[in-house]
Amino acid sequence: GYTGLLEKSNLNKSQNRYLAQLKRSSDYLLHLVNDLLDLSRLEAGKMTVEELAFNPKNLIEETVEHAVPPEKSREVEVSVTVSQDLDTRVIT
Repeated sequence: GYTGLLEKSNLNKSQNRYLAQLKRSSDYLLHLVNDLLDLSRLEAGKMTVEELAFNPKNLIEETVEHAVPPEKSREVEVSVTVSQDLDTRVIT
């Protein structure tokens, strides 16, 4: 909620980049917590497995983006090349 309020304020370019990273990290953490809760429900027999769609290309790019600090060293260049074949919807 607070990140949404911050987005509406006047932030400079660097602050906006930090805020975007904060939002992505928060979303990622929320997703992990939900996955753990789902696993607990599944193990307790209170949940069924459902099929969901995802995009492998997006997953790879987002994973790398989360792994790289926003202020990376100038000596390190991170480059991600993902085949366009992976830019598709996969059901898992």
